[in-house]
Amino acid sequence: MNQEDLDIKSIYNSWIIKTLKENGDIIKTWFDNFFLEIYSKYRKNYLMLDTTNYGSIQNFLSIFNYIFKDNKVDPKKIGKCAFAESIIEGLGGNLENESHKKFANNVFQITGESPGNRSNTIDVYYDIPSSNLLVFEFEGLSDDIEIKNFINEYPIVKTTNTKII
Repeated sequence: MNQEDLDIKSIYNSWIIKTLKENGDIIKTWFDNFFLEIYSKYRKNYLMLDTTNYGSIQNFLSIFNYIFKDNKVDPKKIGKCAFAESIIEGLGGNLENESHKKFANNVFQITGESPGNRSNTIDVYYDIPSSNLLVFEFEGLSDDIEIKNFINEYPIVKTTNTKII
């Protein structure tokens, strides 16, 4: 194990101790078994913003932390899919759309999780009550989206680039 791996482990171990206290055993196992491999591939295979390990990992942890902090979920009852989805959003959120999808597929493969929507693996979210990944439902969207359809509904600040069709 190199120095960078030790630094990464210290970042997530510190978060586990601070956030989950004595209930973090299962989640620590996910970090040890999956996160280091995923993060290594992420840094190696995807063009991204030049940032520190700490910044990248904190981006992921801020999303993962939401599940525990705001919703008071017992860490022993959380699904591994929440961990995978948080990695995808936290690390993959800065990637271009196609790279984000490729990264999501990689994360699901490594963690052994399966998204509900194989055709678009980034259109999923972790549902706390069911402890499962669910697919975002996009209802009522039209392919006919034009500025003129929103003129009377939402305020539009007309700039030199806004054209009324």
